[in-house]
Amino acid sequence: MVLERGFCELGFAKLDIDRKKRRGFSEVIYCPGKSKEQLKKIIARFIKDKQDLLLTKLDRKTFAYLKNSFSKLKYNPQGQLGYLAKKAFVRAGAVAVITAGTADIPVAEEAVGTLEVMGNRVTRLYDVGVAGVHRLLQNLEIIKKAKVIIVVAGME
Repeated sequence: MVLERGFCELGFAKLDIDRKKRRGFSEVIYCPGKSKEQLKKIIARFIKDKQDLLLTKLDRKTFAYLKNSFSKLKYNPQGQLGYLAKKAFVRAGAVAVITAGTADIPVAEEAVGTLEVMGNRVTRLYDVGVAGVHRLLQNLEIIKKAKVIIVVAGME
């Protein structure tokens, strides 16, 4: 039941059904700590209310379980994201997501998946290094064109 205050009470969770109207994108579902059954009920309710879905920190095993009930659910294994979104409009400008090293790619993929589901154009520049600035500089034109730059560098 959707309440007057813009949320839906499930007993174990209160879903912010009006968030898309207020913020431009539906509430994001953080998966750790929720059972598979709770996630299934949350997803079903969001689908019933025609909400986009973005599930973060979703492990592969839980995704496989959910996929049995929601066949259109998609998964980004590196970013550990589950998603189901209507075709979003593409925003002007691009976002560059840059990693210093290969080990940073899973965190970068979480950002990339989130950005893409929310309708952003994304350019990936992976393993461009911090110590080897020449690898970064070869991508200078791409970086200059980006409206937003996200850098993931886990060791520094």
